[in-house]
Amino acid sequence: MSRKEKDKEEKGNRIFGRMFIWFIGMTAVLTFFSKSLYNYRLPVVTVASPKQGRLETSITGKKADIPPENDDILYDTLLPIAALRQDDKGYYVLTLQADDGVLGNGYKAARAAVDLLDADKLYCAVEGLPEGELVIVEATSEIFAGDHVYYEGGEIYDEKEE
Repeated sequence: MSRKEKDKEEKGNRIFGRMFIWFIGMTAVLTFFSKSLYNYRLPVVTVASPKQGRLETSITGKKADIPPENDDILYDTLLPIAALRQDDKGYYVLTLQADDGVLGNGYKAARAAVDLLDADKLYCAVEGLPEGELVIVEATSEIFAGDHVYYEGGEIYDEKEE
């Protein structure tokens, strides 16, 4: 092989190497931005962890049937009242569920049926929520069960003084 042919081959290899590196770089950039753009379009949610606690004053009227000595009930599952929803099937909350999709890890809203025990102006006491669930309290737009959502991390929940 002549010197001229070797130079031509090396030049071709360098061009191919540069194109390959450029292709890998562009793929990484586009993948990053496609995930970012996809997440940008999703409703952003705020979540809370259920806590144990007491209600201040009942607004459901259910406490009227409770004798005064039992008025200070400690509930296992208190949620912000904003998380509680109701439809023709009864009360429910939307929980945050991990969802591995085409664009990577994400989240979906899932319906979880609950029984309403009591409520006050800020919180509701419920039964039937699996332990460890993160409950969606609010979103930047209307969401329903099965919708993809964007969760940035962290939790909100105002601790009540007991």
